[in-house]
Amino acid sequence: MDIEIYEKKKTIPIIPIGINKNYLFPPYNFIWGKAFEILIQCDTLRIIGCSLNQNDLGLIDLLFKAHMERNKQITMEIIDFQPQNSHHQIKASYGFFPGIVEPKDIEGTLIADELISNYEVGNPFKIWLIAKGNRILDDEIFKTRYLKKCFDS
Repeated sequence: MDIEIYEKKKTIPIIPIGINKNYLFPPYNFIWGKAFEILIQCDTLRIIGCSLNQNDLGLIDLLFKAHMERNKQITMEIIDFQPQNSHHQIKASYGFFPGIVEPKDIEGTLIADELISNYEVGNPFKIWLIAKGNRILDDEIFKTRYLKKCFDS
């Protein structure tokens, strides 16, 4: 990928899909370090559309290190497809993160039961966004420029 910076071209390697990802060189080492600093201060992390599978070992390691550095749990809200009547795979696979909250349990009853059934086929982020918007803005949501478009469809 070529990026023009002050009329100069600089080649930045793209991190490919796979297990062996390397974050040792600029700009990724800076981004990774900054992410760690932010995660240490984070109380609630919303994981949107990421399955945290074997290709995400670097991210899982980063989350674990931040969790250990904080000396208290990070609440992780999973905003992703939720299989009906079963636990989310992330919660089942990563029990060492005690703060994992499944979609149906985010903020108690943020996402109503009728929306939870749409999690398997719908857009989980859009469903969460509508529920969060309703809770925060109520009828004011229809005065917003972009968020109201989620309610039109």
